[in-house]
Amino acid sequence: MGIRSVQIRRFRSIASSGLEKCGALNILIGKNNAGKSNALSAIELTLLHLARGRVAGNWPASRRPKGEFNDSDDSTPLRIGIEFDLPTVINDEIRTRLTKEAPHLERSIEQIKQHDTIVFILAGSIDEGDGFVFVEQIAVGKLTCKGEDLAIENGIRLLSVTRSVARELFLNIKAAQVLTTDIEALRELSAQRRFPYDFILQQSKDRRATMLREYLGQAIRMELIRQLGPRFASAETPGDIENSVNQLIAETRDKMLIIEKRETEGAISAFAGDTKTPPAYAEWLIEKFGVMGLTRWREQNRGGRTHTRPMTRKPIYL
Repeated sequence: MGIRSVQIRRFRSIASSGLEKCGALNILIGKNNAGKSNALSAIELTLLHLARGRVAGNWPASRRPKGEFNDSDDSTPLRIGIEFDLPTVINDEIRTRLTKEAPHLERSIEQIKQHDTIVFILAGSIDEGDGFVFVEQIAVGKLTCKGEDLAIENGIRLLSVTRSVARELFLNIKAAQVLTTDIEALRELSAQRRFPYDFILQQSKDRRATMLREYLGQAIRMELIRQLGPRFASAETPGDIENSVNQLIAETRDKMLIIEKRETEGAISAFAGDTKTPPAYAEWLIEKFGVMGLTRWREQNRGGRTHTRPMTRKPIYL
């Protein structure tokens, strides 16, 4: 798989630009601060998000999302469009997956076979200070421009997501991430036996809740302490306490799975029609192209001499 072309809008120093007719080897030449590194960073941002296999998610590899917008103006989402080669094996697989989901659209699905490129358009936005990115469009076809907007020429759209729906998905993921952190904290509490179970059992039931806050107030969220309080109060043995922790882990995991699968209020436009959850074929495609292997060479100045070295520990490119 390779990149055919890239279009960037409102990302860092790049108001509107693109890379046309990309090949197996691409060299960017220009003056300092011309935007070469930012063009590469736009591709990297896209690949990092695609590698998650999710339509929407928090802003990766950036502590100040607002600074990622051209002139720090986040009133309009930034957009990065990448046109990839579409290998025959992936083309075949996506048609197989779509046929299982929408057999009544077999004729439209067969038209995908004619295409050898696929386009992903990534959008970035900010909601109450939190930056999030999402796959705005997936389509087989050619990446093109209509004025300042990105579009797909002579293509077949596989997914389309509005900002409002992407925000819903992001908030669901954000809530699930909190529960994931809770599960990790509870597992650590259970595995390492950091908490003095025997000492707790020697205290009165009323005193146990206070001790929970004293010992665990910095380690886990207060909500978890409130849920553990009654369980610790009724415990008779260290095994009872450990079982109550493991039970809370299971309950928290169930809550997390429910949130991750929660339907959106707005509609996601999929190949077979509107849906309230991201289609499985779209998430498969997103991850498939996020893990593609590309190589980027970075310049380093050492003692007045410029050296180049390959960076191969993450999805990168030249």
